[in-house]
Amino acid sequence: MSDEALLEALPDLAAFLRPDGLVLHARGGRGLPFLQGAGALAGRRIQELIEPAAALSLMRLAKRALADRSGCEADLLIDGVSYQVRMSAQGPRRALCVIRHLSGAPTTALAGETVTPTRFERRRGFMRRLRRSVADAKLRERPLALCVILLDGLKDVGRLIDFSVSERILDEVLERLPDGADDRGSTTCYVGRLGESMLGAVIEGSSDGDRLRGAAAALCAEIARPVAMHDAQFHLAPFVGIALLGQDALRTEALLDHARAAMLEARRSAAGSIRFYSDTLHLLPVARLDIERELRRAIEEQQIGLHYLGRHDLASGRLTGIHAYMRWIHPLQDQIPPAHFLPIANATGLAADLSRASLARLLQDLPALRARYGDEVAVSFGPLRQHVASGELLRDCCDLAASTPAGLGRFELRIAERTLANMSRPERAFAEMAELGAGLVVDEVGRDFSSFATLPRLPVSGLQIDRALVVAARQDAAALRACRAIAALAGALGVTPISAGIDDEGACATMSQLGYVQGLGDVYPDLSEPALQSATRSRASR
Repeated sequence: MSDEALLEALPDLAAFLRPDGLVLHARGGRGLPFLQGAGALAGRRIQELIEPAAALSLMRLAKRALADRSGCEADLLIDGVSYQVRMSAQGPRRALCVIRHLSGAPTTALAGETVTPTRFERRRGFMRRLRRSVADAKLRERPLALCVILLDGLKDVGRLIDFSVSERILDEVLERLPDGADDRGSTTCYVGRLGESMLGAVIEGSSDGDRLRGAAAALCAEIARPVAMHDAQFHLAPFVGIALLGQDALRTEALLDHARAAMLEARRSAAGSIRFYSDTLHLLPVARLDIERELRRAIEEQQIGLHYLGRHDLASGRLTGIHAYMRWIHPLQDQIPPAHFLPIANATGLAADLSRASLARLLQDLPALRARYGDEVAVSFGPLRQHVASGELLRDCCDLAASTPAGLGRFELRIAERTLANMSRPERAFAEMAELGAGLVVDEVGRDFSSFATLPRLPVSGLQIDRALVVAARQDAAALRACRAIAALAGALGVTPISAGIDDEGACATMSQLGYVQGLGDVYPDLSEPALQSATRSRASR
C-alpha cells in the first residue's frame, strides 16, 4: 500500500482550514460517520459537509487558534455523534484541524447539545472534562467558575479507621450533590474528584458573585450533613475556593491553582468557609513570611505570654483549674490572635519552640498563680503537637519540677485527641510524666478518633469535650447524643468529664444534666491578672 493510500485510510481526519470554513487540504477520516460518501473534501466549505451549528463551532475554533497563535481543543456533536477536535495555527491564514471519533466517555459538546457525562469522575476524567469546559466557555464567551472543595476530616477517617470507610463516606456525600441545571435553568454544575479529600465543582453560566457564593453554600450544606454508617455518624467540614475564568485566569491549570489558593485561604480564615480568589492572595504569603520572622524574634526575646481562663465546678461554681493559652503581644500590632500565628508556627517548624517558650512563661507565672488561687487549683497547659512529638516535653516537665520547690503540684497537660491518635506508644511517654506528678487531660474529645483500647492504659485524669460539639448540641440531636456518650465514657474510665463552651447558664445546666462535672467558657470571669498582663506587655515593649 502506498503512503498516499495509508494516509487516506487513517480513521482520523486531518484538514487545513481557513477561518471562513474553506477546506484547503484533507487526508484520512475513514472512521468518521459524517464523511461517509462525502467524496473529496479539498476546495469545499465545511458548511457543506456538516450541520450549521457544528460548522460554526469549527470556524470559531480556527479563528481562535489563529488569533492566539496556539492550539485549542473541544468536543463536537455532529448528527448526534461525539467527536474530539484539535485545532492549531499553521501560518497566518490556515489552521490544522484534526477530528477524531470519540468512543469513550462523552461530555458537553459545542454544537449546543448535551451528551450525558459519567457522574463524579476521578481526577483524570474530571480534569479532561474541565479542560473541555474551559475551551467551550472561551469559545462561546460564556461565564465559568471553578470551585475547589476541601473535605476536612475525611483523610483522618481513612488514616485512623480504614480507607474503604472514607471512600464510602465520600460516595454517599457525592450522591447528594447536584449535577445539571439549577432551578432557573440558566447555570449548570458538575462535580468530580481532585484527590483523596478534595473535590472540584464547575459552575457554568454565571459570573455573579452572590449567585456563585449561594451555589457554593448549597454544596457546603449538603457536604456538612452528617453521614450515618452503621451506628456511627461522620461529619465533614467543607472549605471552598472559587476562581473565575477570564477574570482570574485564562488557562485551566492557572484556574485550578487560583481556586486551590483561595480554598487554602478559606481554611486559614475564621471568616467563613467560602473564599473567592483575588490578586491580594499573592500578597498573603509575603505577609505570612513577615509574621514568621517576627514570631521567631518574639520567641527569642520572650515576648510570648499566656492568657488564663478558669475551669469551674458546674454545680457549685467553685474554681477547680486554671487553663493557660498562648498569646502574643506585638510591640506595634498589640495582641495577635492565635488563629493567625499558630498555623504559621506549625508550617514553619516554630511550633515546638513556641510551645516550649510558653511553658517557660508558665514557669515564671506559676508562683503568682499559686499565691493567688492556692495549691489545690490545677494549672493546665496544652503543649502543641510538635512539642509532644519532639520528645522534649518530658525533659521540659522535669526542668519544671526541679525548678519548683513544691514540685509540680496539681499540674495538668492537656493533650489534643488528634495528637494522641497520631502517637504510636503514648502510654509510655505519659506514664513517665505521671511519675513527675503531671496529670493528663485529653482535650478536644469528639473532634478526632481516639483508640478506646489505648485510653484505659493512659494516666488520664479528665476528658474535655470539643467546644464545637457543645455549641452544636444546642440544635443538633446527634451532637447532643455524642456529648452524652463522651460523658458516659469518662464515667466508665473513672475520670472527670469536662465541658468547654459553657458560655451561658443554659449551657451550664444542659452539660451538667448530661453528666459533666467541670467546665469553662464565657460565663465565667477572665482570670488573667493585671500584674501578669503588665509583665507580658513589659517584655513585648523591650
